[in-house]
Amino acid sequence: GDLDMFIGNEFGVLYYYENTGSVSAPVWTSVQDTFGGIKVFDEFGSQFSGISRPRFVDYDDDNTVELLLGAEDGFVYIFEDPVAGLTSNIIPNGKLFGRDFGDNAAPAIANLDDSGELAYVFGTARGGLQLWNNRPEDTTVLSVFRPRTLPSVSIFPNPTTGAVSLEWAGFPGEQATIRVMNAMGQTIRQQSTSATQANLQLHTLSSGMYIILIEQGQNRWSGRLLKE
Repeated sequence: GDLDMFIGNEFGVLYYYENTGSVSAPVWTSVQDTFGGIKVFDEFGSQFSGISRPRFVDYDDDNTVELLLGAEDGFVYIFEDPVAGLTSNIIPNGKLFGRDFGDNAAPAIANLDDSGELAYVFGTARGGLQLWNNRPEDTTVLSVFRPRTLPSVSIFPNPTTGAVSLEWAGFPGEQATIRVMNAMGQTIRQQSTSATQANLQLHTLSSGMYIILIEQGQNRWSGRLLKE
């Protein structure tokens, strides 16, 4: 009678935590770190990526809950009998609408009006949202394209407790702006340099994930930093 927790991660697997406490005082107990043997991949089939995003919903109105699993490759995979994943490996039974929604597809499903039908909202790496109904032939999508991936900035050490060194393939002598952004995309630290490397002192920042963005003219480099 209480809710358990399923968490996707960058590697494309699912963690399963059971609430062994109560509704009012939950206790999360790890049961599986590869629930149902599920593993999704990126568009190149990488073993080290996948970005799984789980949603449980009775999407086909058959009075049983299905698992819809968004993935880095842009598809949302359908698992018709996720309960079987408690005791054995399960495989997808298809892809939602047979569509590629865009990199890092993240589904959310709800009845948004009085139609009695589910609406599907998808976030992607582009940062916007797509709204679909349960009749994809009647749905108009203005654009679905794969974003240009920014070149990476080298960050060391990462994770860090404070000081980090940055290096990127820029143009020496040309002014570059270094931004440290939080998970909301807000710039919380900024400095400039004319070199292609820099040191940052981040001891005063709270623990968490940050984005390093370097801009030099029309060129940009980015990277993720974990502050412990």
